[in-house]
Amino acid sequence: MVLCLGAGLRAGEALTVSIAGHLGYTDADGMQVCTIQLPDRVVPIDTRYVPLLHELAEFDQSEPLVGPFNPRAKHPVGNLIDGIALPAKQRTLRLSRFRITWMVNVLSRDVRVSEFQALAGVVSAKTLETVAPFVPGRFTNGLWLRKAAGA
Repeated sequence: MVLCLGAGLRAGEALTVSIAGHLGYTDADGMQVCTIQLPDRVVPIDTRYVPLLHELAEFDQSEPLVGPFNPRAKHPVGNLIDGIALPAKQRTLRLSRFRITWMVNVLSRDVRVSEFQALAGVVSAKTLETVAPFVPGRFTNGLWLRKAAGA
């Protein structure tokens, strides 16, 4: 869950991430940012989740962070989540919802669309259609108009 909420990884990506193979720090304009290095992109980890990721790093650093799972299972992530006890009225946990939450958080931080697409590993506008209703607008003041005007 940390990898999907904190770095917006897809379920399949989260299954393969290990500390030794993927976690690192990247210079981001003079500041060190904790990142996950994927084959197709580098994803910064939300600072709120870095301490938890460091706790997880105390375990075997070469093994996937999610722990042991059956890669041949039809839904290996679903099988892992099914073992989590939830209150009776709680909706079923889905990693895709955590990824969408991460997307909303990133877009709420004034990240440009092209930057967001690179971070999320998406090229389709459909993703933006899904998350846009949840990204708060700045319609109560003129800042959004000023930024759009280039002033």
